[in-house]
Amino acid sequence: MRPVLILLTEGFADWETGLIAANLPQVDGLKVRNASLDGTAVTSMGGLHVSDLAPFDPSGDDVVVLCGGAIWESPDSDALIDRLTPMMRAARGAGASLAGICAGATALARMGVLDGIRHTGNGFDSMTQWAGTDYPGHTLYCDQPHAVRDQGIITASGVAPVSFAAAVMVEAGAGAEVGAMAKQYLGAEFQTTWDI
Repeated sequence: MRPVLILLTEGFADWETGLIAANLPQVDGLKVRNASLDGTAVTSMGGLHVSDLAPFDPSGDDVVVLCGGAIWESPDSDALIDRLTPMMRAARGAGASLAGICAGATALARMGVLDGIRHTGNGFDSMTQWAGTDYPGHTLYCDQPHAVRDQGIITASGVAPVSFAAAVMVEAGAGAEVGAMAKQYLGAEFQTTWDI
């Protein structure tokens, strides 16, 4: 079993990694740590204030998750990307799996870690707007509504937290049967039609 490290930034999208944080600890042996860049408190898009966070320090044992949020696709994000890129590349080189949902997937593209990796995100136009039209791996972008897991890297759009959580669970070592259960139970509402 591999530990999961979730990076939360100011203005993070609180619905995108909640299923991971809530459900992974229910699987024997799986641990989740929430972190912010320096261990300081952050507040989500929805106003959820999160404190007592670990400083972000990924290792080769981790499944490192970048939660989405407006910060990744903003003019102020360059300094954050520059600071994180060496850490993320070093962790990947040491064996870490990487995961990004929503604009977190865009951040992975900007860090140059999607070369040779099938991936998805919030749309190809969004990826190329922020990561460049020829970011490493751009030809392997998959336009699909669910998460993509390829060679230890998981990506998803912001509307795919269920398949993203299932893929992270499997990558962390929960097993394919746990991933299938997560898909069945967490995604049950998407398997039927309903009216509001």
